[in-house]
Parts: sequence; structure tokens; C-alpha cells
Amino acid sequence: MTIGLVLIVYSALNLMFFVQEGNTEFLIARGEEHASETLKWIERWSVWITIMLFIVAFGYVFSLVDIIRNAPPGTAPYITW
Repeated sequence: MTIGLVLIVYSALNLMFFVQEGNTEFLIARGEEHASETLKWIERWSVWITIMLFIVAFGYVFSLVDIIRNAPPGTAPYITW
């Protein structure tokens, strides 16, 4: 564990202070010339976040409400026969 900590500190200090700075050019992808435009409703984050929240609520709310409504006081006894 000590060796791991020393390696992490060494790596962090080396990357913060002693790394050589370069001028690397990163290529950016270009779209095709005859590509169709993306639909506006697909690009709106508010639509997708709303759909995601609805799906999560649909998956969890019904089961949690059922657990809370039908919760007996204590656990059921073991039935061994």
C-alpha cells in the first residue's frame, strides 16, 4: 500500500511539473457532404432527461409504494414444513 501511494504521488508530481509540453494537433471528424440534418427534437436534452426520469420513476415508484403499503410489522416467521 505504501509503494502504491509513493507511485501515485510520484506520477502526480511528475505530470504536474516535469512533463514536456507539446503541440499535438487533434483531428476533428467532419460530416459527410450529403448527410441529412439531425432532427431538432433528438438534439434537445430536456426531452431525453424527461424520458429518462419517467422510465426510472416507472421502474422504482410502483415497487417502493407496494413495499411501503404492504409492510408488516416485523418479518414473517420461518415455515419449516
